[in-house]
Amino acid sequence: MKRNVVGIVLLTLAFASFAESKQGSSRSARLVAQKAFFNNLMKMCGQQFEGVTDFPQNADHPMVGKKLMMSVGPCTQDEIRVPFQVGDDKSRTWILTFGVRGLLFKHDHRHPDGTPDQITNYGGWGDEAGTTHKQNFPADPDTTKLIPEAATNVWTLEFVSEKNQFMYYLERNSQPRYRAYFDLKPPVLLQKNAKATVFASVYTNMKRDCRLLPEPKSADSGGDPAGVCKGYGGYRIFISHSAWSAQFSVQSLKNIAESIDLGNDYGSYGARGEKIEWRTANGLPFAVIMRLGKYKERDDGENPYTTANRTGSVLIVKGLKGWEHINFTVEGGAGDNLKARALVDENFSRKQ
Repeated sequence: MKRNVVGIVLLTLAFASFAESKQGSSRSARLVAQKAFFNNLMKMCGQQFEGVTDFPQNADHPMVGKKLMMSVGPCTQDEIRVPFQVGDDKSRTWILTFGVRGLLFKHDHRHPDGTPDQITNYGGWGDEAGTTHKQNFPADPDTTKLIPEAATNVWTLEFVSEKNQFMYYLERNSQPRYRAYFDLKPPVLLQKNAKATVFASVYTNMKRDCRLLPEPKSADSGGDPAGVCKGYGGYRIFISHSAWSAQFSVQSLKNIAESIDLGNDYGSYGARGEKIEWRTANGLPFAVIMRLGKYKERDDGENPYTTANRTGSVLIVKGLKGWEHINFTVEGGAGDNLKARALVDENFSRKQ
């Protein structure tokens, strides 16, 4: 009897090990195919392609009969943005992101001023059936919550090699809902003889990269010394102090009078290793992103900048010289850094 029990246990463990190995192999194959698809799309970065709506064909559909354009880029090593223009409507952008979990496809909708539409950031993760030239994206939980009727949506992106076309296809309830084809030959360069814009981030560590200035002291600080922190591209971070808080600004090294106010937070900000993000385009910074605390107002005259009085955080998004139109705040929460970067990158081309 004991031998039978041991045998059953060993057999169960063997099956479990086999299933785990098979699952790991399947995940690995999925990631390889998704990465290859991502790389194939990356090769198109900096090019623009014209398309047409193939389905439906009813004249009252908002996309039927209108010129479609997909512009691949900007691109980074883990994200590809594809502005999708319908006639004169430039509100749509497809965003493909590749990471350790796989390939994520999202739709970003913006108003003309760059602020997000009420219905935006919907899509899903690539499934197991994808290949190097075709990927399917079932609606994720965030999409279902945002658009309940889209719970059964499956988006498909495909390189149709025999026709030299790129297909965008949407199904709902296993029925066709929309399909467009884009002609991949010949492509149109977004900027003649220009490389695609590559966005990236570099950081100022507020604990490691800052130093105090012996002179001059902050005028209204009661003797607290000012500080400066390493920046990028001819800029630095300047810190002054008041009785309870530290004020932060970006200064130009060429002319420190050119200052961009970022806001203020608790006096020892940086002691925990907080960072300021510098967003760059082809290696040159054009905007900064800084997280600041949100605090309840106090009517007792005490210091409001305390941990007990903190209610959350907000990301301050400011453009550098030439990009002053980049001026946003993003409420702290899940995905806030991605949202802030999206706002910055999408407004890069609007340089003043």
